[in-house]
Amino acid sequence: VGVAGEDGKAPVTSSGRSADDEYQRSIGALFAVYWLMRLDGDGGQSFSFGVDTSSWAPLSANSRTPSRSSDEQARRGAFLEQVKWPLFEEVLVSAGMLIPGSN
Repeated sequence: VGVAGEDGKAPVTSSGRSADDEYQRSIGALFAVYWLMRLDGDGGQSFSFGVDTSSWAPLSANSRTPSRSSDEQARRGAFLEQVKWPLFEEVLVSAGMLIPGSN
């Protein structure tokens, strides 16, 4: 999906990025919030490794695609295991976006 300006060229936003770049960044941020709101299930794994583009199943360090270096796989795995997920949940609860203990 892309965004085109009136002249058919990619418009530039006030940030200096193209509108298409800004759109992709916005969608990525919305997915990050979505996965953080699913921490009681597969949210942490999906937040750390992403999801399969066809099935939307959470990826893992052992996923065949996308191709990642062993260093990147290790860093993503360490993040998944070491991050303090309850802090993310506290932010969402404080913002009124999540009710503790609800599914």
